[in-house]
Amino acid sequence: MISAIQLLAHHDNKTLFMIILFPILVSIFHFRYSNIFFGLLFSLLTLGLANTLEAARSGIQVEDILVIILMQAGVSLILLGVVQHFLVVKQSLNQSVKHNESLLIQNVMMEYLNKTDQLTGLYNHLTFQEYLNKLIEQQGQNEFPIHLALLDVDNFKGINDTYGHRAGDLVLQDVSMCLQSFVKPNDFVARYGGEEFAIIFAERSIGDTLETLDNIRQSISDRHYPELENKAITVSIGIEEYAAGMGKEPFFSAADKALYTAKRTGKNKIVKYAEAITAL
Repeated sequence: MISAIQLLAHHDNKTLFMIILFPILVSIFHFRYSNIFFGLLFSLLTLGLANTLEAARSGIQVEDILVIILMQAGVSLILLGVVQHFLVVKQSLNQSVKHNESLLIQNVMMEYLNKTDQLTGLYNHLTFQEYLNKLIEQQGQNEFPIHLALLDVDNFKGINDTYGHRAGDLVLQDVSMCLQSFVKPNDFVARYGGEEFAIIFAERSIGDTLETLDNIRQSISDRHYPELENKAITVSIGIEEYAAGMGKEPFFSAADKALYTAKRTGKNKIVKYAEAITAL
């Protein structure tokens, strides 16, 4: 403040006006009402103190002081308007950002719900079909092994009839977790419908795929459920390997026929399509 007063005493009126208005102008950079009021107060104090000094008093007329005070008030009002507009715009932008974030979260959730089965958390029937279409298209461009396994919980209707749908739901959830625990990142697991599941094995040999499926089958049959009076369940599995140019429908149909053969010939087993043809 002392430096400002010294400048007031040795500069012309234009410079004087700028020096006194400087604290107010600086306060705008913080966009706060309190800073503008503080800047105005600082300027007024500077002007008042300068007026008490002989050097300053000899160079400043009363009219000049009034003009300066009016300029201070005018500039302060303008800056208050600028700050108010800035705060309104800032609030509007914050609300817009929050709204967009909310929409993004809702869209992500809707996409997740549309792609997954609500009971098991696995991909649903529609997502399975879309993924299989894309995978076969990629396979046509760059050949790699694809195996499709269809898995069905044996005697599931009897479970629902005897122990209720709640017990059946718990079984389906447990089977889903078991499937997820055995598959690899390139594999795809879906609940195809009811008690039927589908697993797509990509870039894995037939031996590796069959070993994984047998581990799944064995793990499920080893479980005992309190909801089923501590009884175990079993699953039947049909599997087919994709051949170049085969197409989705024949591919799925072959795995489905293998599954049907597994259930018809004793259940709790894995049947390849080639074996299903022999058994027919």
